[in-house]
Amino acid sequence: MIHLIPHPVPAAPPVPPGTPGRRAPGRRGPVPPGRGPRAAADLRVLTVLPIAAAGIVILSSVLAPAAVRSAALPLAVIGALIGVPHGAVDHLIPRWTGIPGPRASIVLLVPAYLTVCLVAGACLLLAPRVSVLCFLLISALHFGTAETAFAAERRGEPTPRPWQAALASGGHGAGVVGLLLWAHPDDAGTWLRRLSPGAAAGVAAASKAGLAATAVLVAGSVLLAVVRGRLLAAAELVVLVTLFTTVPAPAAFGVYFGGWHAVRHTGRLLDVARSPGDPGWRPAVARLVRASLLPTAAALSTIAALVLARGRAPLLAEVAVLLALTYPHAAVVWSADTWRSGRAVAPPAGTPVRR
Repeated sequence: MIHLIPHPVPAAPPVPPGTPGRRAPGRRGPVPPGRGPRAAADLRVLTVLPIAAAGIVILSSVLAPAAVRSAALPLAVIGALIGVPHGAVDHLIPRWTGIPGPRASIVLLVPAYLTVCLVAGACLLLAPRVSVLCFLLISALHFGTAETAFAAERRGEPTPRPWQAALASGGHGAGVVGLLLWAHPDDAGTWLRRLSPGAAAGVAAASKAGLAATAVLVAGSVLLAVVRGRLLAAAELVVLVTLFTTVPAPAAFGVYFGGWHAVRHTGRLLDVARSPGDPGWRPAVARLVRASLLPTAAALSTIAALVLARGRAPLLAEVAVLLALTYPHAAVVWSADTWRSGRAVAPPAGTPVRR
């Protein structure tokens, strides 16, 4: 009788710690197969830097409130300028994310993006009240969903769709925009009136109901995070609430937009800018820098033109440009997050390296 003796299967070689798809030591939650380490989990600076920036300004406001109030406007202007480049590669996000078809075509996307910007700018001139109120609502939704996505990716979970985790997103968005408007109503009212007196009046009239809704959303979001064991996310929301309640509104806006939201969004962009075989994150950083130079220069030139030609204050010019850019920027990010949800970030092997 002939016995068939199976050959032993050779053991797989050990996987180096930096290999895509391997779970890093100490990281909670599995990294899905075919997906490299995400920047939110791999780069601690994306967590530490925003918290440190907010903490420094909060402490400074407690120890030297007069100095912080005198520096509030410069902080707002600097923060807005620092935050502008985080949306400068929107035209490449669909292609880098792997979205197929016309939605990823630069030939179609760039004209559509610019058209939406121009329409938003025209609406600010023709219907400022509606434009400003819509801008505030879209900003709250965008800030909230972006933070929820970052927190999920930091935990090693799939990117949530924008409409998922509604309470967490609502708490963060309300904690930023709601407290920006109503924690220091005189500060917010000053620049809102210069954009739209009607919008400023509407915001002031809704102050009590708005603060109550903000408190409910923030409290619910913190409680839910604590119950689920997401203590870091809960603590970060508490830090933001402290920032917007203790620091003058312009300074809080500058620190949040430039030192928190833009930093974390840029970190998330590293995931889609990274190519197979990249040794670390530096090549992805270089790609982002190269791709963002021209759009950033265009946005900053527009701000400068508004300041010089229309006599607008720098902060108001920046807010006007941000208002025009927010609609297409949020649409691109939401589209990419919807597509990325549950999919691998790293492209399949053999995908050409982006230049």
